[in-house]
Amino acid sequence: LRYMDSQDVFFDNVRVPAANIVGGPEMWNQGWKMLAGRALDVEKLEITAVAFGIARAALSEAWDYAQTRVQFGKPIAQHQSVRHKLVTAKTQLQAGRHMLYHAAWLANEGRPCSVETSMAKLFVADTGVEIALICQQILGAYGLTDAFDMERHVRDLLGMPIVGGSSDMQKNNLASLLKL
Repeated sequence: LRYMDSQDVFFDNVRVPAANIVGGPEMWNQGWKMLAGRALDVEKLEITAVAFGIARAALSEAWDYAQTRVQFGKPIAQHQSVRHKLVTAKTQLQAGRHMLYHAAWLANEGRPCSVETSMAKLFVADTGVEIALICQQILGAYGLTDAFDMERHVRDLLGMPIVGGSSDMQKNNLASLLKL
């Protein structure tokens, strides 16, 4: 798979002055505590927004294709099985959009939003994969070729449940946050 570019960065023989330590010298080796929480909520929102955008692009491509591809004398969008797939994908996308926008609004307002960002990341990343696979089926064999962007959308979305904290990690976080 040729997933979106991701790179490791290494710093060898680098010295950080005490004044530049995240949180100050008293927070030496505790940077994670400083970054966890608010920064992780923002990271989850960013990844969720990317997953949402890719899923929306996949659905748009499948939607357009279904309007123009003719099978048995009519566009495939008029066949019940294709219509159901498109409606299912559109419904999942709309639900994900509402979750994303609500979590982003809470974060923008400075309100606690760790539950909402984890839920949005979990839902949008996982359903994004489902949406892409549904859309790929609608394109048939074309969904596997580079004649359309669908194969790239599928590849990119397959990584979304992993980056920024896997879906299982989001479930663990949610269980803790919800005091389960």
